[in-house]
Amino acid sequence: MERILKFEKRRKRILWVYSIAFLLLIIACFITFYANRQLVKQSSTIKSTNKLIINLEKILSTLNDAESGVRGYLATKQSEFLLHYYGSKKLTDSLYNETKLLASDNPTQQERLNRLKETYERRLNLCRCL
Repeated sequence: MERILKFEKRRKRILWVYSIAFLLLIIACFITFYANRQLVKQSSTIKSTNKLIINLEKILSTLNDAESGVRGYLATKQSEFLLHYYGSKKLTDSLYNETKLLASDNPTQQERLNRLKETYERRLNLCRCL
């Protein structure tokens, strides 16, 4: 009888140990799932930020090409230099609108983008006057 009681106590201890281990495993699964979801959210935010930065670099590059084209035309009087200038307004506006959509959730960036538009329109108008 004593042997059976010892066996039952041992069996209960083993059952408790396995139950606690299983509970810890379930908790670890939930923590991993939560961390994974946070990583996916951060990854999405980083992807959006990178796209925004690329668009801003493209806007700057387009403006530089337009200004270089105007300078080239002024120096040589060859109209092929103006090709970059003629397409720059449309391309810059398109990139600006896409960038504005990407930053639609951030009022500070919206304000900065409005200032950017004013600046690049001034630069293009200056090129047009030359």
